[in-house]
Amino acid sequence: MNQFLKYGSRLLITLLFMLLTTVPLWAKDNKSVAVLPFALNSADNIDYVQQGIVDMLSSRIASIDKIEVISKDKVLDAMKAVKVKEMTIADIYALGKKMNVDYVVSGSITKIGNSVSIDAKLVDVAAYKQAVSISTQSQGMDDVIVKISDFAVRIDQHILGTAVPVAPAVAAPTAAKTPALPQMSTSGSSEPQKGREDLIIAGMRTGKKATFTGSINPDFLTGGQPRDKKSFWMSQKHPTNYKGLDVGDVNGDGLNEIVVIDENSVYIYQRKGNDCLLLQKISYGKYNNFVGVDIADLNNNGVKEIIVSNVVSKRGPNSVFNTVDSFILEWKDGKFVKIADNLPWLFRVIDSKPGGIRVLGQKIGVGRPFETLIHDMVWSGGKYQEGKQLRIPRGLSIYGLTLDNLGDGPEKIISFSEYDYLCIYQETDKSLNAVQSMLGSKEFLYRSDDVFGGTNSYIESYGEDMVGNDVTFYNTYLNSRILAYDMNKDGKRQLLVLKNLTASRILKNVKIFTSSEFYNLSWDSMGLSESWRTRKMGGYVADYQIKDIDNDGQDEIVMALVTSSGSMVGRESVIAAYKIHAEPGK
Repeated sequence: MNQFLKYGSRLLITLLFMLLTTVPLWAKDNKSVAVLPFALNSADNIDYVQQGIVDMLSSRIASIDKIEVISKDKVLDAMKAVKVKEMTIADIYALGKKMNVDYVVSGSITKIGNSVSIDAKLVDVAAYKQAVSISTQSQGMDDVIVKISDFAVRIDQHILGTAVPVAPAVAAPTAAKTPALPQMSTSGSSEPQKGREDLIIAGMRTGKKATFTGSINPDFLTGGQPRDKKSFWMSQKHPTNYKGLDVGDVNGDGLNEIVVIDENSVYIYQRKGNDCLLLQKISYGKYNNFVGVDIADLNNNGVKEIIVSNVVSKRGPNSVFNTVDSFILEWKDGKFVKIADNLPWLFRVIDSKPGGIRVLGQKIGVGRPFETLIHDMVWSGGKYQEGKQLRIPRGLSIYGLTLDNLGDGPEKIISFSEYDYLCIYQETDKSLNAVQSMLGSKEFLYRSDDVFGGTNSYIESYGEDMVGNDVTFYNTYLNSRILAYDMNKDGKRQLLVLKNLTASRILKNVKIFTSSEFYNLSWDSMGLSESWRTRKMGGYVADYQIKDIDNDGQDEIVMALVTSSGSMVGRESVIAAYKIHAEPGK
């Protein structure tokens, strides 16, 4: 018996040894590949080509069993740690070692006119050599797609050391059709894989970043009438031009209300089913100019206040005197009453992090309205007052501004410029003019190529609208909100920005908007890129929020939509809302 146990133990130990030494050998059969972003050399904005090539290579290479492409986020994190703008071959080897991958794909794209040239290579990290390379010049995006697909086939062939089956050559595709691409798997491409590549290719052809928005409500993203009325809601028409909107429980009933403003009135609505019930309208003198409304429990008494920013202007023959006369309403004893009046600040509430808010305050200047400091506002000593001064360039307005780290590093300042470009800055005590100096500055991180925002809300001023210009009356526009929100449910907040569309933005003091759309933008440490955009909507969006207006526990994009915008007669507005995410089963 003892001898049996002795031999049995030896056999068990031998089997365990074989198992432990064999598993790593099996694991080594799986090869890992990192695809780096391709360097761009072009006077045009061709970010969509860069993104499309990376996505397409990753998709094609990974379609073969035993080859794993590591995630884009891991690659970007590793590249940030290296902190090298132009990578040499030695840098690429070092990066591959750091990521613990077997191969690294890198390259560059150069576009001159209609000609696109691509230089790309596969680096064998273990062997410390350049294994596969491609250098090609193409006329048009279809040629680029075919060349990149061929490069992916050659990469897989080299890694596996075997020939990968390739589909027979096909005739050159027309612009209207998706080209037949080389087959990368003996078992055939799966339908999800094919659909994903169709999106990538379509994005490269049309000049838009290919995105995957499975969780986003398709009725919000596509044209035509909504397919599911449950995902879209619109109130009855109201005979006024709305200027601002926010959502929150302002009367303590446990349900969210919708608060909107026009020039001199506050409206409190509540959605009940498909109806929009007016709970109360509070009107003030016609000399008022309400420019913003926000909801927050700033005094921490458990009841959310309605914060109305108001500017009273007195115009003379050669002057404009502006006075900020903001006020705060709170629900007390069954009605809304003013708990603070004659406040000298304009207010804006921003969601600085999930579940948290900040109330920003800014006084207006004697000359240019926003050559003033911005503060966190606090409740102290039984009154509202300025708290910490924020390190935001003097010259920026609290309207069209938010603060967020966008998933990367310290908190950043995201703001619209005077001409509606989207800009990102580091915290600084410098003035806006110093940050935007022609010589450049390290604090100015990014400016969009396209314009966004757009609003009809303004403060009238008198003086030089720009240094060196004639003294005259001019309008300083108060731009729309910028919201940071995890729209894609990936744990990283993106920006939701509005674009009100007009035939021209040349006339600075006259803006007539005819339609609008929303953009979801993601930050990748180098700039903002479009993740998706919505269908165009007729009318002008005066303000919007991401809040739960029907009290079902799910947020909607809520809009104050002026439907009479672009018309010289009549005033007409509605409140509209879209579900952000698709309903289960859609």
